[in-house]
Parts: sequence; structure tokens; C-alpha cells
Amino acid sequence: MGSSFATARRSPPRGLSARPIDDGDLATLVRVGMARRVPVAEDPWGMVVVRSDVAREALTDLVRRGAEEVAALRRPCPPDADAALHRDWCRIHAEAEIAEVLRAPVWLCAFLGPGPGGPEPRAAHSLALAVETLAIAAAVMGMRAISTIRHLRHEVDVRSLLGLPLDVMPDVAVAVGYPAGGHAGTPGRGARAARAEEVEGSRPPVFAERYGGPALGR
Repeated sequence: MGSSFATARRSPPRGLSARPIDDGDLATLVRVGMARRVPVAEDPWGMVVVRSDVAREALTDLVRRGAEEVAALRRPCPPDADAALHRDWCRIHAEAEIAEVLRAPVWLCAFLGPGPGGPEPRAAHSLALAVETLAIAAAVMGMRAISTIRHLRHEVDVRSLLGLPLDVMPDVAVAVGYPAGGHAGTPGRGARAARAEEVEGSRPPVFAERYGGPALGR
């Protein structure tokens, strides 16, 4: 999770299509990902499922802005260079970086906490395992899951968008969708295989659209 779009570099460079994800398949994907975690009660975390057009566009814009800023930090504008051209370069670089997720129909936005003294450090390890499992389950079900942390450069805006309280910290965001121009697997058999891998037990909370909203994937 420490690097942006890590799964994209390990997969064919195909973007996500705007094809909607069936409610049942999305619920299955969430259940599978949330079940495969470190069973430690002191490591609370969860996810907010973002599906509305307005919220998805806002989140994608935050990812884009973060990617532009990272590009500027990695390659600062030389003193003798044209600042406007450098900004254009950063914008183009950011657009190329996030091209795969522009049409993603679903974002899964993870958060750490709440806990008695704030987010627990062990929660990050549990969350990392869940994100990895989500990517595997998505591939089995004919989809892809692409993670990023670019949006975290605008934490205040992320908190406002997701309705996160102060004792909860935003973390990785995962774009989920079907690959454009093809499938990563066989959706029918993949969905059944994913359901067979479900693990019973307590799972972190998953909210629809905003923190504290309706539960999803139970």
C-alpha cells in the first residue's frame, strides 16, 4: 500500500470500464476481502463504498490533484524553466497515472480507527492484507482492484467527502471495476469460487457512501 497503483504495475495496462458492478458481486467481494484479515480486536478499520457519480468524480479529482503534486515534488521546476510548461507536464503526468481508474464504477475507501486512543498501528497490517485479498478476489470474479494513496494529500477534503470523524484516519482507496476490452477471469465461476472462500467471523464495518451510512456486505 505504500506505493500508488501498485496492482496496476503487476497487471496488464488496461483501464477499468464504466460497466456497473452487480450489487451481489460487490457484496461478495467486500465480504471476502473483509474476512481475510488479522483477527485482532484492537486493530479497528473499515471501508466506505463510494458509488454515486458525484462522490466518485470528487474522489477521482482528489486523486488527480494528489498525483500532480507528487509529480511536481519528484521533478521540481528548474529555476530557468517555464513554470507554465512545468505545470502542464505535471498535469499530463498525473492524467497518465490515473488513466486506468477514471471510469471506475466503485471506489472502496479504507479508514483506520476508531479506537480508545485513536487508530491502532496493527490496523495498517490487517488492512494491507485485506486490500491484497480484495485484488485477488476481484481478479477471480473477472474484475480488477487498483489501489492508490494520492488522495491522502488532501486529507481535509477526503474527510469532508466521506464524513469521517476526527478519531478516524483515511487510508488507501481502491478502484474496482471490469477491465476495459475484456475480463480478468470468468465472472460466473469466479463469483462462486469467491463465495466458497468466505470466512465466517466478525468483520470490520463497511458503509455505503459515507462513514456511518447503511452497512454493506454483511
